[in-house]
Amino acid sequence: MVAPRHENALVIGQGLGMSAGPLSLLFNRTDIVELNKAFAPLLPQVPDLHFNLHKNPRVRFIHDDGRRFLRLASKQSYDLIMNSVATPTYYSAGKLYTLEYFQSVSHALRPDGVFCLLFNAKELSDAGTFSLLQTLKAVFPYARLAVFGGGYYMVASSPSSLQMQYPHPQLPTELSQRLQEYLPFISLWEFFDNVILPGNLFNYLDLPPAPLNKDDFP
Repeated sequence: MVAPRHENALVIGQGLGMSAGPLSLLFNRTDIVELNKAFAPLLPQVPDLHFNLHKNPRVRFIHDDGRRFLRLASKQSYDLIMNSVATPTYYSAGKLYTLEYFQSVSHALRPDGVFCLLFNAKELSDAGTFSLLQTLKAVFPYARLAVFGGGYYMVASSPSSLQMQYPHPQLPTELSQRLQEYLPFISLWEFFDNVILPGNLFNYLDLPPAPLNKDDFP
């Protein structure tokens, strides 16, 4: 709903496809980068979790390290890039939350592209959360925040001002119906109104000083 267009998307971290699956229905092409080969044979076993992601002809699966892939990606290739990896408290995932990584993401995004980052504040200390947000702000000055249950937050950030589009003109019926099944008492759009905070996150969130999360001192 914040991507300026729906041509090319990139997902870092396939897992069971729960993030990549819905995204693949919205974009003309979706690249999915996953380092762990063990996830690939699991996709056909749980097709309902990811809208038959493994059968989608508009999806390209890439076995690679996310940081390496982004270093080699063409400049301004994507309209949206999503981090779908574990919380940075895990050593192997921490390298996908640093200043240098965010700079690589920015390089691969179009000037008005969007970077989506999901994290669980319960798995981070307050200092870790502030450091993560300060690091994100150093690269992407505009951000919208969605607040979910269980301590989960989604930050959609960009080098350019973000414009929300909902009701979304291109939301596939299959996706909207699936989402609505989980919201029996309110409409999908009322739900988005309730969980997505208005305006630029960094304009009203008074972040305390915190060190940037860098490769040399994560």
